[in-house]
Parts: sequence; C-alpha cells; structure tokens
Amino acid sequence: MDCWMNDQTMQALQMRGLGELVPTTLPVPTPGPRDVLIRTLAATLCTSDLHDIARNPFAIALPRVLGHEAAGVVVACGAEVREFASGIRVAAHPVVPCGECAECARGFGHLCARMGHLGHDRNGAFAEYFVQRADRVRPLPDDIPAILGALFEPVAVCLQAIARAGEVRGRAVLVVGDGPFGNIIARLAVRSGARRVIVAGREPFRLARIPSVETVQSAPKASVDVAILAVSSPEAAASCLAALRPRGRLVIFSALPEQTALDLFSMHCQANLIALSGCQSGLGRVAESDDLIGLTRGFLYAGARSLLMSLWTVSDDSTVRLMKEFYTVWRTGTTKAKALQKAMQTVRLDYPSPFYWAPFVLIGKT
Repeated sequence: MDCWMNDQTMQALQMRGLGELVPTTLPVPTPGPRDVLIRTLAATLCTSDLHDIARNPFAIALPRVLGHEAAGVVVACGAEVREFASGIRVAAHPVVPCGECAECARGFGHLCARMGHLGHDRNGAFAEYFVQRADRVRPLPDDIPAILGALFEPVAVCLQAIARAGEVRGRAVLVVGDGPFGNIIARLAVRSGARRVIVAGREPFRLARIPSVETVQSAPKASVDVAILAVSSPEAAASCLAALRPRGRLVIFSALPEQTALDLFSMHCQANLIALSGCQSGLGRVAESDDLIGLTRGFLYAGARSLLMSLWTVSDDSTVRLMKEFYTVWRTGTTKAKALQKAMQTVRLDYPSPFYWAPFVLIGKT
C-alpha cells in the first residue's frame, strides 16, 4: 500500500453521545491487507444516522464516525488488493459480511450473523477519508459523478424493494411515504411498467417532486395489487394492508421499530402476501447491473437535484452548522421537512447552493 498517509490527519464528524455530533480531527485510517483507503467525495445523510444520533438503537460503541452511503476515490490499497489502484473512483457498500457463518454459506451475506457495517462497528464516511474492504466497493463509470455514486446504495435497496414486490408490470402499485426512499421506489415502479402508481404522503412539496404518479393524502382502500411501506409508521402499515385487493402483496421496506399489530385473519381471507425488504439488501450484483447504472444516469440527465441530498464536505463550516441547526429544530418535535426548511433559513443557505440540498434527509415523519 501507499505509505504517505500514515502520519496524516483528517477532518471528521464524530458522534460522542446522544445528540452530540462533533467536528474533530482524527488520524487518517490505515487500510488492512484486504482494504482500500477512500478519499470521500460525497456522502449522504440517512435517517438511520439521525436515529443513531438521537437514540443509538444499535448500541454503537462511541465515539464513532457515522456515515454509510458514500462515494470517493481510492488513494491507497492493502497488500492483498489486486482489483483496485490509486485514482479509481468508487461507490461503497456499507455492509461487510464475514463470509464464514451459516447465512453467508447459504448465499445470504446481507443477513450475516457477524455483520460489519460502516458507521457502526467501524468508522464511516462522514470524514475526509474512510476504509472499506475491497470486495465491498464498486468502480464508478466515468460519466457518473460522485454525488450520484453516493446514491448507489440507496437506489440498490429500492431496486430490491421492487424485486420483492414481484411482477409490477401492468399492475397498480401504492407507495406509502413521500420521503426520498418513497420517491425512488415510486420512480422505479413507473420505470418497471406499473399501470398505475399512487404515492400517499403528507408533504405537498415532496409529493410534487415525484413525476408520473398520482399523489394522495391517504391510501385508497382495496384499490392496488402491490403496496410498499416506505415510512416507519404502524398506522401506515395498516393503511397499506387496507389498500390491497385480494391476492395483493405488501412489501415492508421501512423498519417498524415497535411491535405492530397486523390483521392476519383478513390477510388470510384475502390471500394477501407480506414480503420484507430493506437496507440490508445492499449493492451486491444490483450495483453492477445496467439497470442501476442506467437509472442513475437517468436521474442525472432528468433533474437529479430533485433527488440528491447534501454533499457532505466536512471541512466546510456551513454544512456542519446546517446539520446542527436541523437536528436542534427536529428534536423540538417538528417534522423533518419543516426542520430542514427552518435550518436552511437560519444558516442562510439557499437552494440551489454549493451543496445539493433536497429532501433526502427527510425520510418519513418523527
């Protein structure tokens, strides 16, 4: 590996306690034999990051650099790495399976019993540099900028949600949730040939960003073949079930952190199915497919700014101030959408700006 970074430092955003995200200076990490060292070009803020900061539901050992959706350029490689070299632009998969447990042996590496994860058991991408195992990164095509490369993981898990929905061509699809994942899933459903795509949400400005769909405030009953839950709400899960026709399918994409009552008797009588999807689905083969590359190119050339989130440049003070202000306002009990609007007004960061601000930070409701 290159050795010139060994005594260098970098800027990072480090979680040190609940509600405490601190700009700090850390040593540049050293890649292990199978790792690559990546200089961060773009990293997205996921709602799970916000939940980690607010409640730390996964009991992350602190302090920890968060951030698990990112793209950058390789600057150093471990001794056993042959598929990458310095200068190659890449997107990172945050999930790191062990490759040895029973689930990995069954081909379910995304359900590994000893799962590693950027920002959880190792430092993540809210830093100028981060390390990831070489088999968990993918080279970026030359015509896809890093800001879109950071979308590979979010888009890949949405592709998995569509796959779990079964055949959607010619069918009616409901997406409940108007956040960024709901936005992407709805676009994918349209792209997959759904006859009708309905998006149910509560924020008009976010609903207006989703093209070629019907938008509603509440889900219509007994009207769709597929319902995809893209917001963490037990009430929304119930509305998805109520919207299904007989032999319909419910895809639970967003996590439901609390026990949720579902009417299994009605599902039995209607012969409905439940499929689970989510963020563990990851890049895998999906990220290398022409479908994903074509999709990201489509976002780029058809107005990607409506989907992109902040470009985290951790050395830039305005980004750090905006994140802090957003989090302060959000904790008062307002919605994420209103918290971002307020934070942007306070920090005086207009849209469009030096950063690609859009509602990716606004997944779901509080």
